[in-house]
Amino acid sequence: MKHVTARWLSLCSLSLALLVGSPTATAFGLAGTRSQDMFEQATEYYQKGRYIEAKQLLLKIDLAELELAERQGVFDLRDRIDEVLNQLPHSELQLRYAELSLSQRDLKNASARLLKVLDDPSATADQQREATTLLEHVTTLQEEVEPHVPGIIDDATGAFNDGQYGRAKAGFQTVMQSGIILDAGQQANVDGYLERIYLLEARDRVIFDLDTSYVDSIWGGADTAMTPQTPVAEVTTTTQEPTQETQPGTDAVEEVGQEQPTQEPAAQDEGTPAAETQEQPAYEPPHDLIYQAQQAQANEYLQQAIDAQAEGKYELAVTLYSKALTIQPENEMALQGKAQCETFLDRGSIIDDPTQDRDLLAQQLRAEYGTLLEQSRDYLTEGNYVRASDMVMRAKYTLSEGKNLISLDEYEALRAQAQTLGEEINQMRREEEAIEMLEDAQAAQTARDQQRRELEMRRQREIAEILISIRRLQQAQKYDEALLELERLLFMDPNNASAQALKSAITEIRMYQRWDKTQDEARLRQAEQSLLLYEQSLLPVNIVEYPEDWPDLSQRRAGRLAYLESEGDRAVLASLENVKSNIDFEGHALGEVLGYIAEVADINLDVDWRALENNFIDRNTPVNLKLNDSVSLRVVLERVLRQVGEDEDTRPQYDVSDGILTISTKERLQAIPETHVYDIRDLLINVPNFEPPNMDIDTLLERNNRRSMSDRVFGDYDDGTDYDTERLTREERVEKIRDILTTTIDRRSWEINGGDVGVIQELNGNLIITTTERNHRDISNLLDKLREIRSLQISVESRFLLVSEDFFEQIGFDLDVWWGGAAWDVASREDPNLLVSDMFYNKETNQFTPGPQRQFFSLYELRGQTNADGTPIFDANNRQAIEGVLPEAGFQQLGRDTFTPWSLQQNTLGLTESLFGASATSFAGQALAATPGLSYAMSYLDEIQVDLLIKATQADRRSVQLTSPRLTFFNGQRAFVQLTTTQFFVSDLNPIVGDASAGFDPQLTAVQDGIVLDVEGTVSADRRYVTMTVSVSSNTVVDIEETQVPLLVGGIIVESGQPSDLVQVPGTIQRPIVQTSQVNTTVNVPDRGTIMLGGQTIRNEIEMESGVPVLSKLPLINRFFTNRLSTTEEKTLLILIKPTVIIQQENEELLFPGLQDTLNTGGAAYGSSY
Repeated sequence: MKHVTARWLSLCSLSLALLVGSPTATAFGLAGTRSQDMFEQATEYYQKGRYIEAKQLLLKIDLAELELAERQGVFDLRDRIDEVLNQLPHSELQLRYAELSLSQRDLKNASARLLKVLDDPSATADQQREATTLLEHVTTLQEEVEPHVPGIIDDATGAFNDGQYGRAKAGFQTVMQSGIILDAGQQANVDGYLERIYLLEARDRVIFDLDTSYVDSIWGGADTAMTPQTPVAEVTTTTQEPTQETQPGTDAVEEVGQEQPTQEPAAQDEGTPAAETQEQPAYEPPHDLIYQAQQAQANEYLQQAIDAQAEGKYELAVTLYSKALTIQPENEMALQGKAQCETFLDRGSIIDDPTQDRDLLAQQLRAEYGTLLEQSRDYLTEGNYVRASDMVMRAKYTLSEGKNLISLDEYEALRAQAQTLGEEINQMRREEEAIEMLEDAQAAQTARDQQRRELEMRRQREIAEILISIRRLQQAQKYDEALLELERLLFMDPNNASAQALKSAITEIRMYQRWDKTQDEARLRQAEQSLLLYEQSLLPVNIVEYPEDWPDLSQRRAGRLAYLESEGDRAVLASLENVKSNIDFEGHALGEVLGYIAEVADINLDVDWRALENNFIDRNTPVNLKLNDSVSLRVVLERVLRQVGEDEDTRPQYDVSDGILTISTKERLQAIPETHVYDIRDLLINVPNFEPPNMDIDTLLERNNRRSMSDRVFGDYDDGTDYDTERLTREERVEKIRDILTTTIDRRSWEINGGDVGVIQELNGNLIITTTERNHRDISNLLDKLREIRSLQISVESRFLLVSEDFFEQIGFDLDVWWGGAAWDVASREDPNLLVSDMFYNKETNQFTPGPQRQFFSLYELRGQTNADGTPIFDANNRQAIEGVLPEAGFQQLGRDTFTPWSLQQNTLGLTESLFGASATSFAGQALAATPGLSYAMSYLDEIQVDLLIKATQADRRSVQLTSPRLTFFNGQRAFVQLTTTQFFVSDLNPIVGDASAGFDPQLTAVQDGIVLDVEGTVSADRRYVTMTVSVSSNTVVDIEETQVPLLVGGIIVESGQPSDLVQVPGTIQRPIVQTSQVNTTVNVPDRGTIMLGGQTIRNEIEMESGVPVLSKLPLINRFFTNRLSTTEEKTLLILIKPTVIIQQENEELLFPGLQDTLNTGGAAYGSSY
């Protein structure tokens, strides 16, 4: 059911009158676009999110003033608002309606909605707090208005008696909406007058405009809204009192069957006219539910009829228009709409004969009313009092809905029947409730007896259920839960034998289960340990890696510092440091200046003027200071205090304590010292400088000789490793820190300097300091700075880059020609089955070779010459010598230059390879020793034998070797990293001679093969550059040569028996060949930059060519008599170094932004004022 305000009804009636051209509309001067303006205002409210106010305004629009499309716009906007409101939580919607009711002075409705919010379990804590606040405001308003309620009732009664129904209606409605509990007489009086006013409105077809002049004077002292409300645009109307012909007086009211109230009418204010033109605030509908329901239902029917007519549903529209006319018979819009629809349906208009339709509707009303009362009596007979009461209420509502169809006397008579039946229902209900109470008492006693019996049965049943549950838990192997159930059962029945037996069995099973679980846990932990070891083998990515829980760990340990300022103190100090302002003080009083600083910084200020006046400083002391906005308020404050005082002892000082900036004398601020303990053990650690070992072979030998001499003479040896002789003792370092604190922070306050406040004591690396809070802040800041500087570290990454590039190329030809041999003919005659391939088969190696293996010259078979053991004999050209074999005479060695078969041979290929002289370990030597990349051999066997050999090889090798040692050390420290392999060699022999024996005692010396990086680095003051003294040594043991050392020993030798014989005993001394590369330099490198310390490039390029004179110069054929060989070897060594400055605070901020701000790490680094 929709709520329709009185103002809305008034506007609707005025709009209807305007449509039919009534004089009323003309008199009021309503504009035809007023509803459009209200729609635009509602749209604006909707866009601003004020949905409830928009909906209230839409309900006031007269649809008769709008075109069909505009009406549809109203309906669409209302649907969108309803959709939004339906999506809001119920509690939130109740709060917003409560605020609206509160702004409209409807305290009763507001209170009811707020109580619903408080009772709603789905309401949030914020919503309940808001509801509580609003409810307290409603209670306050009710308390303020309650004393005025009798006056409001008297004024409304007098206005009613004087015919000022608008004023009377406003007064009585205000009382009803206030929610204030009235006594019986007041309640009956207000209800009676409101009902008579509604009956007058129904009889005269008029809605009285509210005259709230008197009520406004009462509400003027009370603020009805918690927050400012934007007023809804209202339509200005003129309050119209009924004319003499239609204005009902007291007699008219009595005719409707109501008695006059006994109160005397209140005198009307002489200055208040009976009728007044004014804007009326929007009110909630009247509290007469019946009348309100009638009007709302009529408007709902009318709206539905308009919609049906617009959609062409004329049958439905006629029905809806008829229902609206039943409630409002003279509604012009309904009459015209129905006539139009019946015209489309070819029916007669109800305007032609309305009397017949009215009588028919009256008969229907009586029948429906009687039916409802009969149904109520039937429900009463059945004992269903709720349904019976509901039927009575429906009968009353039906009667009230159609009361315009019957006479007033008949209406009262029928209403009295319903009232009587309702009272009968209530009486029978009370009697039945009394009987039920008696029966309930008897039943309660019976129930208690039954309960006692059931308790024992329940106990036995519960024991049985527990046993069943225990069995199920045992089957599910939930032994712990089963034991708990057994404990509960034994508590209920300690002597239960089943429970005792189960407990013993389950306890034993649980032990075995724990044993299995422990074994599983052991295997799981072994697997986790293996996984942990594997994770620990992962290489780190960053130089410094923080644990994942570093923020939590930092938060847990942040409160363990010696001195921590409160949040309030840090906020005050931060404001003084961060806030900047233009300062222009010319003769301003000190009190005004300090107040200005406190106001701009938004901090609390406490000035001890009494103490300052003892030093002749008061509020009016002039201050002259002019500074721009680049200076913080802390500097301004210190300059101001320094200006008004003559010296350090008399001028004002400031301190921050308990979140308050305190300004007083130095003596007063130092009056209450505090004691804190500072752990400085991390500052007492002396960072040593490490000297690297000397890898020079001469130094090693010299040191080894001195050690050997010392061992023989003195029995000990000092190798000079105690190089850091300037290290301070622990006591000296503690004293150094104490001196720094007492000389830099408030020097005069320490007892050691003649003061009477500060004392520093040391215990186990902790400083126990007693001084003022401000000094503690400065001490904490200074120690933090020392730790920050001390924590600077440098990570150095060095790179030894060795790049080798080798190239080898060879194209060789070998051409030999033999005449007169006829090797193939001779061989084939001796062996008819001989194949050509047999000429290239080596019987000794069982392999085919590029050149012929069998050569025949005339009748001789030529073979390779060998020794007796089969070893080949080679000539000067590294070719096997030839021996001839006669078939009859045996072997005979033949010379090639004298033998009849003659040859033409050239060896430029072998000559080139021989003259190249590449070592076996070089790239070219390895290429020559290996199988050629391509080889081709061919022999032509006939009277003229031709042997051709072609070899072609090309090789290219490039290698990059990177050695990158890393080293991290403190700022200013010297450290080294050594990546070497130690190899021992015999550097000396000590002869040992005995009787008839001699020997050597070898002396071993260690030589290092590898790299040693020695760095001493210092970070620049701006933390951007690193200055390093770098020493890089690289040793490579190329070879160790051996030298024989003879030892002659004389004496009696067992074998000879001659004492004069000398025996030579050999010994071996080793001489290592060491290749050393060393760079010593001092460089300045930017942070994370790279610099090349040094290096070298070695390039070896050889090209060899050999050939036959003259023939090697002839075109085309010179290729057969010329051989070339070329190789290029290049090595490049680069030594690079890259420093990285490690700043812990900077790394923390990069990895965990905001962590430093959340830690309570002591006071900010602000200067002290004393």
